[in-house]
Amino acid sequence: MLRGSEVLKKVIFWLENTYYIIELFLYELALVPFIYLRHIALIIKVAELKNAIWLEALWIPIGPFFLIYGVCKDIYFYFKILCDFKEDDDAFLIK
Repeated sequence: MLRGSEVLKKVIFWLENTYYIIELFLYELALVPFIYLRHIALIIKVAELKNAIWLEALWIPIGPFFLIYGVCKDIYFYFKILCDFKEDDDAFLIK
């Protein structure tokens, strides 16, 4: 059973970190168009003509979904790290 102070700590922890989760998510979403365009330019710059056409045909429709998937994956791992409470482990060792 959690005591009142422990519940308050967790509520404050999640209120603070909800802001950071949203901020990180919006920041990464804002970077998606720039990364998308940069990859288009990089493919043109580095690849040979025949290979570049094939890669561009693949990247243009699939790229945005791939980048948004990457953003969601980053947020998932960030959230997973935040859920790893060391306080629970310490309380268990004390008992």
